Amino acid sequence: MNINEINDPYGFYDLLLTKFNNFPEKSAFIQGLASSLCNDPSQYKQEPLLAFLEENGKIKIAIFMTAPWPIVLYSEKNVSETEIEFICDFLIEKKLKIPAINAPVTLSELFSEIWCKKNHCSKEKNIEMILYCLEEIKLIESTTGFLQIADSSMKNILIEWSEKFNQDLRLHMEKSYIEHHVDFVIKNKHAFVWMDNNVPVSMTFYERPFDQGVFIGYVYTPPQYRRKGYATNCVYQVSKNCLEKKYSFCSLFTDKKNPTTNDIYQRIGYQPITEYINYNFLYDK
Repeated sequence: MNINEINDPYGFYDLLLTKFNNFPEKSAFIQGLASSLCNDPSQYKQEPLLAFLEENGKIKIAIFMTAPWPIVLYSEKNVSETEIEFICDFLIEKKLKIPAINAPVTLSELFSEIWCKKNHCSKEKNIEMILYCLEEIKLIESTTGFLQIADSSMKNILIEWSEKFNQDLRLHMEKSYIEHHVDFVIKNKHAFVWMDNNVPVSMTFYERPFDQGVFIGYVYTPPQYRRKGYATNCVYQVSKNCLEKKYSFCSLFTDKKNPTTNDIYQRIGYQPITEYINYNFLYDK
């Protein structure tokens, strides 16, 4: 058993496509992250950790981390405690302080348990998520307004909404990262707003596009504009555009405990694929 670090994001992404593409809907998250790193390497202050655990000449577990974000693990096979212990020992030897993990339930549970034992820390469940996939869209009831690609004149409001979106999901991100990300999606025409009476009332972004798919993220509607169908129509139209252009499917995450958003996305045609758990690690100071 050994861990092979990949210094080149493109090389890491190519290996993901080669070795972890039997179920592209399930591997969409880590593939999207790797593709995003290739497209915008300057978004992170530190060098990323890109690696694979290999056993008997076969790649078994993909490892991805871009500080200060959680470590992400992905495998298409059953994973043993021995393999996760090997990964934990590798991370400890590299003197990496892992802030959190975001992975499919089994991997997240196993890693968090072993990591906490080895580092004498505790874990705190941050959010349980459902990964959804859309391959065929369903017709929905339309609302007033229309979809518009956001431009630089909307930068400030998108930053404000992005901050509130992350607060709602209990994600702690520096404002400088949010500003960089908003600049990036506007520049690449990946930021969208729903307009009604010439006023932006909801937003969403294309996130982490890769060869076969794209994520729909940063879905946010200010409280005063909610329950009017704006977010539903915004996500519907952006998803429809994705499928009509070049992607085989769209993906998105929802908070498992939010029945409203889960119902909305299923009405559009999104189907649940797998579940993720995000754990934060709490260290003694």
